[in-house]
Amino acid sequence: MANTVIWANNDSTTLASSLSSSATTATLVNGASFPTPASGQFTPITLISATNPLTFEIVYCTIRSGNTITITRAREGTTALAFNAGDLVQNLVTAGTVALLVQPSEPWTWSATQTYSISPVLNNNIGIIGKSTGGASTTMLNYNSSNYVGMYGGIAGFSIGNNAASANNMLMDDTGNVTFRGGIVSSAVNPNGFSVEFGTGTYCSGWRNDGNYTFLLLTGSSGGTYNSLRPFYTTNATGAVTIDGTGAGTTFGGPATVNGTFTTTNINYLNSGISVMDGIQIGSATPGWTGPIGTLTPGVEFLGTGYGSSEIFSNNANHVPLELGVNYTFSSGDILGFYYNTTHVGGVQTDGTYTLYTGTSDANLKIKRSEIANSGEIIDGIEALWFNWRTNPDGTQQPGFFAQQLHSVYPWAVVPGKGLPGDDDFRAWSIDKSVLMPVVIAELKDCRQRIAALEAAIAKLLDAARDA
Repeated sequence: MANTVIWANNDSTTLASSLSSSATTATLVNGASFPTPASGQFTPITLISATNPLTFEIVYCTIRSGNTITITRAREGTTALAFNAGDLVQNLVTAGTVALLVQPSEPWTWSATQTYSISPVLNNNIGIIGKSTGGASTTMLNYNSSNYVGMYGGIAGFSIGNNAASANNMLMDDTGNVTFRGGIVSSAVNPNGFSVEFGTGTYCSGWRNDGNYTFLLLTGSSGGTYNSLRPFYTTNATGAVTIDGTGAGTTFGGPATVNGTFTTTNINYLNSGISVMDGIQIGSATPGWTGPIGTLTPGVEFLGTGYGSSEIFSNNANHVPLELGVNYTFSSGDILGFYYNTTHVGGVQTDGTYTLYTGTSDANLKIKRSEIANSGEIIDGIEALWFNWRTNPDGTQQPGFFAQQLHSVYPWAVVPGKGLPGDDDFRAWSIDKSVLMPVVIAELKDCRQRIAALEAAIAKLLDAARDA
């Protein structure tokens, strides 16, 4: 049942139609002046017979819509009755609603420890008065005519405020949850060294600001002072952040975005990915195969989507953008592997003396169709040129091919590009010259066969000339 009472002054009207003893809605002649209860509210209404004023029923109105009211019948010990059109409908003060109010006439005081329960409402200018240890009177709980609720302990103590119609500055519910309307300011530390401390178990945590740094600190026992662990702290003057300053280990469960330079002395796992906007340095300051990456597999893994999702570059012409190697204790090994989904399709290997750049060519994965018979036609169609790059038109000429022309003759060696230079989505055409090798080998074999045939024909002519 709703428990907040609302009244209007001198509200009175009559029933527009008869009302049975079981009806829960009534129609009034003029309900405009009656209160309109909200959720959790009700208006006490007394129904009175126009012919016999001693015949009445108290009902609670919980909803009013125009001249129609929704009522709860037979309240405060009265009986549900039938009423006629023209009977009185009045918003009167009832004994039951007055009983809901607490009306102490004077402040309560005590000289020894006392416990009081005040429910549900405190009116203006009342309070609970107590004694401090020094003998002076101290307000413990007060609600005054300025609409300010205060709770104090000792001389300064702790306060809860409510300024006029604003919400509570602090509200604690019966489960211990606390809600603050404003911010929390801590100007000192507690005996354990925390500005704010959390926890009651074996390990506690909290924040401390010593003026220079703001720390997340930990303690090894409830109520103890903080220990030497520093999982997180920031430099107040610059905003620089240090995570896991004690080196115990940090796990990123999702992407880590770095807008500056990311420097580390060891990486164990990258479960999701690292997005680096400027640069990444992995390893120690001194190069060497005994560096921090060691024998981890993989040492670093870049995952991304779309063209150019993973890029490694150097802004210094004297620095190599990327160096790859295997531990020197191995006789040979893969430096770089290429995969399509989970299938290995190529890589870079070394035995310490030379380097192989490979692509998958396993006979078990292929079906033989025929030998290349038109190698000469293909080679004749390829334009081998001297050229200059447009970025250096006066530089040294270079030998090579034009990818678009090669694509028209032998598309297997060409990766088509996109757009034109200057376009936002421009991607240059490119060539893998190693794919030309099958044609070159086929033509070389054909040339060797023709040379052998010519040599045999010449030998016969020489023999015939000697015999003559």
